[in-house]
Amino acid sequence: MATGTLVHQDLAGRLPAGQPPKAMLRRSAEKLLAWADSETDADAARVWRILGLLWRWSYPQHGDDNHDGELRLSLEDTSKAADLAEGFDEFLGLLALVKLTVRHRDMFNSADALAAADRMINIARGPVPTAESSKLHQMLPDASWMVEPGVLMARFKVRSHQRAAAIARFSRQYERAVQERDLQIVAAEQLSDVQPGLLADALGQRASLARSLGDVRSSLALLARQADFTNNAHSNVAESIALRSIAANAGFFADWGEMRAANLARLANRLSAGGHDGTNERDPDQVRLAVEDIYAKNQQRLNTAIGNIADDLARNLLDSGAAAASTDAAVEARKWLDVADAAWRDIAMNGKVAISFRRLQLDVIEGRAPKPLDVGRTMVGLSREWRRAVGQRRAALEAGRCGSPGDHTVLERLMELRSSAPALDAAHLDAGIAQWYLNAGDQHHEDAQKEQAISAWTLAWRTAESAAEGLVLTPSEGAPFILDPKRYIEAIQTEVSALESLYELGGKDFPGPREALSVRIRSLPAIARLYSSSVSREQRELVTSRYSNWLNATAETAANLGAPAEADFVAEVARRDLVGTVLSALSNDADIPEHLAALAKQFTATLKVAISEVDDEGEDSKADLENRAVEVNSQMEETLDVIGAVLGPVAQRLFDPTDVIKVTAEDVLNRLHGDEPGAVLSLWLTGPEKRRRIVRRLAYRTHQKSAALNHIDVVDAPDWLAGFDPSIDSDLFNSRLELLTTRLLPQPLLEFVLTRDPENPVDITIVPTGLLGIPFSALALDRQHLLLDLASVTVVQSLNTAMALSSAGVQTEEETSPAKLPFALAVFDTEELTHTKAEMEELILHHPQIKEVKTLEEIGEACGDASLQGAAGLLALAVHGLRGLDGWSQRKKLPSGQYLTTAHILEWYFPKLIVAGSCNTDIRANDLGELGGFPMAFQLRGAATIIGSLHAIPDEATAQIMGLLYASLAAGSPPSQALRQAQRSWIAADRENRRSKIHRWSYLIAYGLAAR
Repeated sequence: MATGTLVHQDLAGRLPAGQPPKAMLRRSAEKLLAWADSETDADAARVWRILGLLWRWSYPQHGDDNHDGELRLSLEDTSKAADLAEGFDEFLGLLALVKLTVRHRDMFNSADALAAADRMINIARGPVPTAESSKLHQMLPDASWMVEPGVLMARFKVRSHQRAAAIARFSRQYERAVQERDLQIVAAEQLSDVQPGLLADALGQRASLARSLGDVRSSLALLARQADFTNNAHSNVAESIALRSIAANAGFFADWGEMRAANLARLANRLSAGGHDGTNERDPDQVRLAVEDIYAKNQQRLNTAIGNIADDLARNLLDSGAAAASTDAAVEARKWLDVADAAWRDIAMNGKVAISFRRLQLDVIEGRAPKPLDVGRTMVGLSREWRRAVGQRRAALEAGRCGSPGDHTVLERLMELRSSAPALDAAHLDAGIAQWYLNAGDQHHEDAQKEQAISAWTLAWRTAESAAEGLVLTPSEGAPFILDPKRYIEAIQTEVSALESLYELGGKDFPGPREALSVRIRSLPAIARLYSSSVSREQRELVTSRYSNWLNATAETAANLGAPAEADFVAEVARRDLVGTVLSALSNDADIPEHLAALAKQFTATLKVAISEVDDEGEDSKADLENRAVEVNSQMEETLDVIGAVLGPVAQRLFDPTDVIKVTAEDVLNRLHGDEPGAVLSLWLTGPEKRRRIVRRLAYRTHQKSAALNHIDVVDAPDWLAGFDPSIDSDLFNSRLELLTTRLLPQPLLEFVLTRDPENPVDITIVPTGLLGIPFSALALDRQHLLLDLASVTVVQSLNTAMALSSAGVQTEEETSPAKLPFALAVFDTEELTHTKAEMEELILHHPQIKEVKTLEEIGEACGDASLQGAAGLLALAVHGLRGLDGWSQRKKLPSGQYLTTAHILEWYFPKLIVAGSCNTDIRANDLGELGGFPMAFQLRGAATIIGSLHAIPDEATAQIMGLLYASLAAGSPPSQALRQAQRSWIAADRENRRSKIHRWSYLIAYGLAAR
């Protein structure tokens, strides 16, 4: 067939390398249509006409002068092509319907798009044509891009379900979308050997859908299946698709570091596919050169992928805050946009608008943007150019943030979009409108226009209040769910700013500071959720930078208003930025049991879910939002319950972000001491480096059955207090410690403690966030007394931890006596730590039933019984320790030469008391954390009190103090009091020399419960 040969020579030979540029396809389409007019063979004419109609308006690019007109013409031609192909040739029909679904979606005709997808499915389910019966194969018999009919039909079957799923999701028909994605996977499995990329893509798309619907468990399982398949497929394309899924998943959860790494790996993969293995994928200048070479070779599909990745890398730097924080990052983001622009030159519906939008964002960041009025109006213009509603809203909100205060052009656009927005998007727009009113009020106030300022701030207050309410969903079943924590917090902050401005300007006519504090408190569970889910250092730093000033101001407001409970809540939130350290360790430590790692990953993912409108069609989506919120809540609660069952109540309370506004220092005082005298002191070192402050919150009872007393204040901290550590200069450490008593201990506590005597000390539980390196027992109260003399001190990581530990009860005198200990185990290294021989002798003397073990296997055998968890008993550890790098991965070297790690601890069960008086049994970290390490691991597995260390400790003195400790325990003293007695007895033996050598005794500390 001469015509077929001509087409093959002119078109087919150039298509296998990838989709050609728009101009080439359009020229080819005109030639095909000309052939159709002159062709005498009716079948051939029909084939050329169908292909010509499909290609004539290829790749209408946003920004072209007649873009919308071309879309309409393309839709008309594609509809004609589909009608011409129907009943004539299955493959041509499918080819036309694929494009028809896209064109209908481009024009927001969801019902028609789904109908076209259904037509595709019906054809794909039918009989498979042969090469002889297929008109397409007849016309192009030698085209290398054609495959045999069975494989081609299988591909179209995958594509038909893929298109139906995309359209169903777009129009919020989620059940249908899930069904079609599942069928897409089944269809792709049939081609997994010859085209593994199809299955990798189907699994990734199904995971994305599950994630957006709140089904985190299924999403993670699908991604794991995708990873396993890809690892075994050895396919460059499948690998690239899997990396895309990893990047998308990381982006959804705001894990910017993982997202960037996945996208760079994805970029390297695509460059390699184009023969550019030598290109450094981290250098956008080199990638830009590769793009030009790829374009010259007409490999448009490859350049499309590279453009997508480059745009993702630019967005990563913008959305993560890196571009705003670093000039180098901003420059890099601009270069990635240049790469995307070059790669997308012949395609991309929204490419030009997206790139213009992000470049303007960078102009604002770099301070080279035009006047705010021009910025805002340009953003409004981009909002109108963007085809997708989500892009329109994003640009309008950015116009409100960056534009000129009071510019009504911006407000009108926000209001216009608000009028037709679905539920959650309306709440987002309300937040943007509230911010506009707040900025306008600030401008009016600056211009001395009082009435206008009050009017604008009042609207800001009410609109922000409405926005916050719209971002919280209370399902008919289950607890309220914050749909988008970050946006919710922003709305709360706007509301508070408006209230405080109104009160300052209008006084008693508006809600006062206490009402504003109540609004601030509403933000705390959302911040706790973001802190808890920040599992990387990069994420923790980003979240801390966003909210530390807000938390500091809220705590100081609570202190100034005499609101101790509210100050407790804020401090508990600040402690949640450390939960991510533990969850990260549980997820990624290679030694963590697999089922625990899976639980931690799933729970972290549920914490990270932010439900937002991802589609543009459909009626009010409140029911859809409720379904998704119920699903996320359910999975979070189920996972928490499993974590509680596996790891115990400490983990369950520690990881639950809603607990931050439930527990106060007075609650802990009552729980630990009942009607007895005692004290709970919560300390929180806040503020930027140059303005450190200490929030001091005290709850105490001075006499039996007396009322609990509360105190709250904020004091300035010396600039050297953060990172206070003796390893740099021990003499300087000691001299500075003498200055800290009045900074750390509120006057009411000092006065109370000084009423006690050494034989009747008071139990004090201290929660020292940011101050865990301080040996509190060594603080001098006056010339005669150290805190050690008049108080028994225990340190705990948070108020919630104290409550959780107390749920297991405290050790009674009977439980600590030698005859009552059902479990007593010792792990001693008497070779490297020679002084431990004497300690071991004392341990055996007072606890003769002690069993000594030396290997991991022996510890595992002894501690493998679940009934040991939280039971009366003792584990004694006297081995050399090594600190981890992330606040979790501490190690201890056993006599066998093996290393006991924090991960091992989670495999076993432990009694209430752990005595681990050796280096690096602490809860401080070198990397922003204060929850990790052996104490936390032991607490998760049953321990209530751990005798550990703050800093490196000397072997000889430690062994002697530990020997005295075992004697006090045998006499029935609770652990924290037994440690105090041992330290005082050791000092008394040579008081003149030993009392001032605080490094020899005060770095031993009790973590956990203080109890009589």
